[in-house]
Amino acid sequence: MVFGVQQIGSLGANIWIRQWANQYTVESAKSIDGLSSYNYVGHAASTIQMASSGLSKVQPWFDPNKTSIIAKVAPDVDVGYYLAVYAAIGTACMLVAFFRDLWLFFGSLTASWTIHQKLMQSVTRAKFKFFDVTPLGQLMNRFSKDLEAVDQEVAPIAIGVMSCALAILVTIALITAITPGFLGAGVVISGMYFMVGKFYLRSSRDLKRIESIQRSPLFQQFGETLSGITTIRAYGEEQRFIRDNMLKINTHNRPFIFLWAANRWLAFRIDVVGDLVAFFAGAFVIFSIGSIDSGSAGLSLSYAISFTENVLWLVRLYAMNEQNMNSVERIKEYLDVEQEAPAVIEETRPAANWPSQGSVEFIGYTTRYRSDLEPVLREVTFKIKPLEKVGIVGRTGAGKSSLALALFRGLEAEAGKILIDDVDIGLIGLQDLRESITIVPQDPTLFTGTIRSNLDPFGLFTDEDIFTALRRVQLIGVPTSTTEPSTPLASSRPGTPGGESTPSTTGGSSPITNKNIFLNLSSTVTESGNNLSQGQRQLLCLARALLKNPKVLMMDEATASIDYNTDSKIQETIRELKSTIITIAHRLQTIVDYDKVLVLDKGEVVEYGHPHELLKKDGEGAIFKSMCETSGELEALQKAAKKAWDAGKLVDDE
Repeated sequence: MVFGVQQIGSLGANIWIRQWANQYTVESAKSIDGLSSYNYVGHAASTIQMASSGLSKVQPWFDPNKTSIIAKVAPDVDVGYYLAVYAAIGTACMLVAFFRDLWLFFGSLTASWTIHQKLMQSVTRAKFKFFDVTPLGQLMNRFSKDLEAVDQEVAPIAIGVMSCALAILVTIALITAITPGFLGAGVVISGMYFMVGKFYLRSSRDLKRIESIQRSPLFQQFGETLSGITTIRAYGEEQRFIRDNMLKINTHNRPFIFLWAANRWLAFRIDVVGDLVAFFAGAFVIFSIGSIDSGSAGLSLSYAISFTENVLWLVRLYAMNEQNMNSVERIKEYLDVEQEAPAVIEETRPAANWPSQGSVEFIGYTTRYRSDLEPVLREVTFKIKPLEKVGIVGRTGAGKSSLALALFRGLEAEAGKILIDDVDIGLIGLQDLRESITIVPQDPTLFTGTIRSNLDPFGLFTDEDIFTALRRVQLIGVPTSTTEPSTPLASSRPGTPGGESTPSTTGGSSPITNKNIFLNLSSTVTESGNNLSQGQRQLLCLARALLKNPKVLMMDEATASIDYNTDSKIQETIRELKSTIITIAHRLQTIVDYDKVLVLDKGEVVEYGHPHELLKKDGEGAIFKSMCETSGELEALQKAAKKAWDAGKLVDDE
C-alpha cells in the first residue's frame, strides 16, 4: 500500500504538470486575436500555429528583467496556485517515500538482527555430530557473505523490485488510458518480456547458487593453509598450496563471470523489446491526433521511454532478489540443524550440591554418532564407586573418547542410561550436567585473553586459589616467601616445573633471565593459546579443572604432551584429589595403580577390575596384560599394580 501511494503520488505530480501546461495552451489561445478564423487540420497543427503566432506578437515587448514570454502569452494563469499544489504533491511524495524506506530498512535491520541471533544460537546449540561433518569454511561462509547479503542487500533490492513493478503497472495503465489501442500490443510485448525474464532467472539463480557453494572450499583451504603454514614451509610445499588456492579462486570466479555475462545478455534483449513499447506508444499517439491533447501525448511518450529501463531493472533486481534469497535459504538450512537437549529442565533439576558422592554407573548403554553409522558403544555396563580412580584403556577405535562424550551427553543414548549419584543424566538439563562435572580434553582449548580469564572466566576464585592450582600442575614452583607473586618479577624458564631462575651473563653485564609468564595472571594468551607450547596448554587446562575441585573429573589423555617427570608429579597430585577420577590413558604406568581399569574393545567392555587382578589373567581374554607386554614394561607395571593392591588391602583392613 505504501509503495502504491508513492507511485500514485509521482503520477499525480506528472498529471498536474500536464494540467498546468494545458492551461497555458488554453490561455494563449484566448489572448491571440484572429486565430479562430483559421481552419487547421488537426489539433496538433493548431497548437503549433498558436504558439508561433503568440511568440511573434509578444516578442517586441520582451524584457527578461521584468516579465516573461509565458506571462505575456497567458497572463491569466495563476502560477502561484499551480506551483503551490505541485510543491504540496512533491512534499507528500517525499514524506511517503521517506516513511517507506525508513520502515523497510528498520524492518530489515530487525529481521537481520533476529536471523543472526537465531543462527548463532542454532549453531552453538547444535549437536556435536554437526561439527563432525561440517567444514569450518561452510560456517565462515554462512556467517560472512550470506549474512552480509541479508544485512545489506535484501532491503534495498526489495525496494527496487517493488518500485519498478508498480512503475510498470502505472505506465501500462497510463498509456492504455490515453491510447487504448496500446493494450493489444502491450499483451504481446509482456509475453516477450516474460519469456526473456524467465530464461534469465533460471540461469542466474543457479549460477548464484553455484558461486555461493564454491566460496566455502576457498575459505576452508585458505584457513587450513594459514593454520599449517609452518608445516607447509618445512616440507617445501608452498607452490602446491598456492596452486590449490588459485584453482579454487578460479573455480569460484567462473560462475561469477558467467552471471555477469548473463546480465549483459538480459540487458540487450530487454532493450530490444523495450524499444517496441516506445514505438507502439508513439504510433498510437500519431493515430490518435485530434482526439488527445498535447499534454497527454507528451505524458504517454515520456512514460513509454522510461518503461524500458523499468522493465530491465525489474527483471535484474528480481533476479538479484532471488539470488539474495539463496543466502537466506542457506542460513535457514543452519537454523534447522538438530539441537541439543534444553540447558535447564526445571521438573527434573538436581540438587544444588549434586553430585555429592561422585558415583558413576553405565547400564546397558549403547550410542552411535549418526543413525547411518555403526554403534560406537555397545551394551556398556559398569559401575564406579565414589572417589574411585578408574583408567580406561583400549586400542585405537575402541570407544574411549566416545565414552567421555557420552558422559557429557555429547552423544545421546540409543539404549540404556548413565547414572551419576543415582540421577539419570538423560533426564536433566545439559547446563546442570556439564557445570557439575569436569573434563580435561585431549585437545587443550584456550581462548584469547589472559591466564586469569582462561582459568577463572567467571571470577569465582582468588589469586591464591589460582596460584595453588598452577603449582599443583607444576607450572610454577613453591613460593620463597609468604607473599604469592602476582607480577612477573620472579624469573624461570616458561613452563618448567620448579620455576628456577636461569641467569646468564654476556660480557660482564647484568644477568639476563627468562620470565615465567604464569607468575603474572595478566599475561596474554593469544588465540587458541598459540603463544604457549602444547604441554603448557594441557597443563593450563588441567589447572582449570583442578581449580573447580569437581566431584567427577574426566581426563581424556590430558598429559599426552607432557614429559615423564612432570607427568609423574601431576599423577601424584591427581591421586590426592578427593574426587572420582576417570582417566583415558595413553601411558599404562599412569593408571596401573588406579583402583580399577576398564578395557574397551570395539565399543564393548571386555575387562573391568583392579590392574593387579587383570595382570594375573592368562589366555585370549587377558587383553590388558597383552597391552602391558606390548609396552615392554610388564614387570615394572606388575610391581606397581601389586604395590597398589597391597596398599588398598591394608586400607580396607584398617
